[in-house]
Amino acid sequence: MPPVSHEAPRGRRDPSTSTLGTSVNAIADRETSPWADATYLKDYLRDDQYRSDANLRARQAIYSFQEPRINLPGAVIDLANPADDDVVMDIGCGNGAYLAEIARRGHRGPVIGIDLSTGMLETARQAAPAAHVVAGDASSLPLRKGTARLVLAAHMLYHVADPMTAISECRRASLVMADWWSCSTTRTTCTNYVKP
Repeated sequence: MPPVSHEAPRGRRDPSTSTLGTSVNAIADRETSPWADATYLKDYLRDDQYRSDANLRARQAIYSFQEPRINLPGAVIDLANPADDDVVMDIGCGNGAYLAEIARRGHRGPVIGIDLSTGMLETARQAAPAAHVVAGDASSLPLRKGTARLVLAAHMLYHVADPMTAISECRRASLVMADWWSCSTTRTTCTNYVKP
């Protein structure tokens, strides 16, 4: 058996094929893909993929191999630097990693976690008992206009059928001069979207 390589493959692959035997183009085709159907996507995420936090924990475990090791929730909160009394929203809060980091720092203001999955919210409640956790859809947030000073949307925009609608909802629910942050492991970036 050949040795296993831990390096990423070099060079570019043909994006129209996949080693899984599925055409990437067919998956990405918004006309025929079930992923373009918002109802299908929500049901799949809520009832299958994230019924509990088991799959998310497995994905988060990948970070244990990161060199140098970075505490991503800590780094994001450092960058966002909320005031102690700011209202903070975490859209797509998952198992509460960012909510727990905010609580660990002794944040005194209201903290709201929103996720589509009630299974995730059960774990988020355990991770950050003082946070208000609410079942909700990023494309139609159950919040009044101007609710929060800081909006986090970490690793969630690729889970919605229409990211621009979710971004609009984040802006609607934030204060006029609110900061909101979106993190993506696909580009290894955290982007600060400062609302004008």
